[in-house]
Amino acid sequence: MDFAAIRSEHIKRTIDENPVSVTITRTTKVKDKGGFRQEQSTLGPYTVRVHQGSGGVAKTFDKVGGRKHEDAAWGLLAGPEADIRADELTLDTFEAPSIGKFEVTSVTPQVVKGTLCGLQAELKKVN
Repeated sequence: MDFAAIRSEHIKRTIDENPVSVTITRTTKVKDKGGFRQEQSTLGPYTVRVHQGSGGVAKTFDKVGGRKHEDAAWGLLAGPEADIRADELTLDTFEAPSIGKFEVTSVTPQVVKGTLCGLQAELKKVN
């Protein structure tokens, strides 16, 4: 039994239940003369599933100088072909039609027996 193929098929079916086409805008910090410069690139489009994450409750924080409102937790499920990242040098953002604009905050590869089957990401909704 090929567990990687089964997991890949499960991810594909889950995405197909509510697919969204997104194009990633990647901003990368590149070392340049003792500092950094930013480079932008576009990746995709990818067919993914954007969903509200578990424990997703909107919160309002009182801060010095005003209030900050954070939307509920959001997540993304993508196939293995998607190039989606979240690290200290890379910022991936995208707009999901009729849902909103998002920033990728973390990415967890879904790996079975050494085979990449998909990606799960945590998102932050931005204006």
